[in-house]
Amino acid sequence: MPASKTLKSSLLGAAKSDTCLNESRRDKKVHFADTLGLSLVSVLHFSDPPRSHNLRKVGIRPASCRGCGRIDRARVLNFVNPLSGKKLLEALERQAVCLESITIREYSIQGNIKVKNLAYEKRLFIRYTKDNWATYQETAASYVYGSSTGSVDTFKFELAISEDLEKDIKIEFAICYQVLGTRIWDNNCGDNYRLIWYGSQKLLKSRDVLDIFQSSRYAGFWI
Repeated sequence: MPASKTLKSSLLGAAKSDTCLNESRRDKKVHFADTLGLSLVSVLHFSDPPRSHNLRKVGIRPASCRGCGRIDRARVLNFVNPLSGKKLLEALERQAVCLESITIREYSIQGNIKVKNLAYEKRLFIRYTKDNWATYQETAASYVYGSSTGSVDTFKFELAISEDLEKDIKIEFAICYQVLGTRIWDNNCGDNYRLIWYGSQKLLKSRDVLDIFQSSRYAGFWI
């Protein structure tokens, strides 16, 4: 049976497609640059881009930078801070009242005190001096609600420090526990609790040093 015109057209179209496909698969000729009189090497020159504020600096902090960024307001001289564990229990057993810890704030010293719960009625106060006991002041400590374990209570206190001190001062204090008509002192075994409070002049010098360090603390590269 003779093929129809439609079938012939389909076969002819397929044949043309195969021809195009085959021609697209023909091997292509490769020409080297030197045979055409061109150079085999191209040299490109790069210049460093200008630095901008959007660039990010990557570096490593010095290993010796322990505590960097912190300027201490004061320095403890003669006691362990905080006192905890076995040493705290031994101190309480020996004298019924003991300084547990202090925290240095911008213009104050805050502290926690542990006392034996010898009676419900009790009073605690801190006696302190800034001029080697030429004068002294007293401030009351307050009970920390919910802190009682039945046998031990916790009290807290705060010593305000003047904001306009220019020179360093030495601060000494002792704790008095009034209970059952008696006074029990915690004066750090007779040595009092002593610390140095830095004046504004020393802080300014410390901040100058810190600013210099902050500006050069990273040694890295730009990306």
